[in-house]
Amino acid sequence: MPPISLGDTSSFVRTTDPDDFGLRFNIVEANGCTKAGALILNTFDDLEADVLAALRAEYPRIYTYTNCKYACEVWAVGVRLDDEVRREQVASHVRHAMKAKDMQESAAGWKVKAEEAVAPGGVSWENLRSMVRELGSVNAEA
Repeated sequence: MPPISLGDTSSFVRTTDPDDFGLRFNIVEANGCTKAGALILNTFDDLEADVLAALRAEYPRIYTYTNCKYACEVWAVGVRLDDEVRREQVASHVRHAMKAKDMQESAAGWKVKAEEAVAPGGVSWENLRSMVRELGSVNAEA
């Protein structure tokens, strides 16, 4: 997986305080995932293949459906805003995005991959079918 830093998360969730309520909550929830029968993630395999591969090594029942470090830096379809969002900055970034040919080409490429993922036989299609099969085999009384 590529390195992730505090700057890759929204400012309202950044903390270095190990006793922060939000951080503690997320740790508890993340640890709770280990007890789940399956995990459903909002992404598709081509976008975050390295992350999904690392997770599947520990939790083989991971199902994905289609999801911001990646939007700007990896997928090249977005523009990062400053911590303090200002109307002028948003307007400037929107104008840039509307004119940026490289972003348009990248978005078109990801659109094709997303369409392939959700088409019959695609990765997301098959993940959904697997999840439905798994759910169908769950004992409702358990």
